[in-house]
Amino acid sequence: HSCDGLDFSLQKQVSIMSLNLNAKIDEIQCHQHADTSAALLAIRSQLQDLTKSVESCQSEVVEVKRDMVAIKHEIDTLQAAKEEIEELRDAVDRLEEQTRRRKIRLLEQDVRAPLRSAGLAIRLSRAGGGEGRSAPPAA
Repeated sequence: HSCDGLDFSLQKQVSIMSLNLNAKIDEIQCHQHADTSAALLAIRSQLQDLTKSVESCQSEVVEVKRDMVAIKHEIDTLQAAKEEIEELRDAVDRLEEQTRRRKIRLLEQDVRAPLRSAGLAIRLSRAGGGEGRSAPPAA
């Protein structure tokens, strides 16, 4: 019967060890579950933060695109104004050149007019008074 006692004692020890191991496994699983839950919560929190950050970046990108469209419109407007200014400068340059030519023409006419008048007067005096001078006076 001593073998039966040993078997019982060994069986009892194995049962106690089995219970202890099961308790340890349960404890480890609880800790693992808690650790896993904590890790999942941390990951979810980080994902939420990243999602908010991405949404914020997306709205900033939309604003930047809107600003770029507005800036491009302003640049186009400025370019059109610049081209108009260049066209106006060209027109002013042409007008100044025309005015300069007219002034020169008027000055030439002003200078020629007295000469023409003098030449006409000379011709007239030669034509009218010249006949009287060239013919001898009647006696």
